[in-house]
Amino acid sequence: MKSIVRILSASALLILSAQAQAALPIPIYSLQTLSTPGADYFDVTGLNNAGQLSGNVLTSDGTWHAVRWDNGVATYLDTPAGQESSAFGINDRGLVVGTIGDASTGKAVIWNGSAPTYLPAPVGGYVVATSINDRGIVAGHAGTPRPFAVQWNGGSAVTLPFNEPYTPTTSANAINNAGQIVGSRTYGGNSNIYPVLWSDGAQIDLQTSGNYAHALDINDGGQIVGYSIASTGGPTRMMFWDSDGTLTVGPDNSFARSINNLGQVVGSWNGRATLWDHGAPIDLASWLSPNLTAQGWTLDYVSYINDNGLIYGGASLNGVTYGVLLSAVPEPATWQLLFPAAGFGLLIASTRRKRLKEANALPA
Repeated sequence: MKSIVRILSASALLILSAQAQAALPIPIYSLQTLSTPGADYFDVTGLNNAGQLSGNVLTSDGTWHAVRWDNGVATYLDTPAGQESSAFGINDRGLVVGTIGDASTGKAVIWNGSAPTYLPAPVGGYVVATSINDRGIVAGHAGTPRPFAVQWNGGSAVTLPFNEPYTPTTSANAINNAGQIVGSRTYGGNSNIYPVLWSDGAQIDLQTSGNYAHALDINDGGQIVGYSIASTGGPTRMMFWDSDGTLTVGPDNSFARSINNLGQVVGSWNGRATLWDHGAPIDLASWLSPNLTAQGWTLDYVSYINDNGLIYGGASLNGVTYGVLLSAVPEPATWQLLFPAAGFGLLIASTRRKRLKEANALPA
């Protein structure tokens, strides 16, 4: 892969953003809140092209349970009595992957509907499935305290290859429909973290900038997003790898979480919920429906975007943060009319996902 790194300045991005914001017509976003009956808190871990979401809810008894949202309504996924469960990804067929059990003995599972199917464990200890593509191929990682990346295909578990003479710590975060997997690994026995792509049975070290870097998502075209931190305590910087391996790095305090098959990216910049389309950063809070802003809604963050332009994020009203689905009018397919055809060359991202107390339970 090419060793090319582009670094975009904040001023260049502001120019692109101003050009995009000046274009007409401007999409207006409406929102739908997610229901979480019986939950104190919840987190969302995936969004598919049907608008279904995977995630987890923390119930009043202090345990986490995997759920799937359909049309904003949560369904608890089957979990044996007395055990916790976590969902980490969902495909376009509505299959959800995750784990059942605690952080030391959890087992990887697929939920088809609400019923779980356990995946074979390559080793003892914690095993988690983090992502599933539309062909049913699953990515994840296994083992404690040094996990290694795993792929499940047709019921068998295969350890993903690594280039080191010793066994590194590796993790798999996302898989696309071509079977390419992205994640991260340690290197050289030190504490640094580096982004990795597994493709055609080989590990490929991605270009990086910073001592701690993660590849978080990959689309079907092989474009990858993630983030890096130069040093402990330093600012995050979003990273975008094109399909040829070219890396573009964003400015300080930027973060990329998800990319769809149109190359649109969601994340944050300077603490603002941000959409990057054709390289231009868009402050999504400025595109909320005027009715919503008049009611007092504020947009806090965005995490996932599907191919229809539907976005998952968090929005607050009267001091309470809710999980929401944001939908735009006009439809995102017409957004090419809004921006110059710059392309994404201008665009500059855990074994057990940290539990973000994203939202209080909505009123019943």
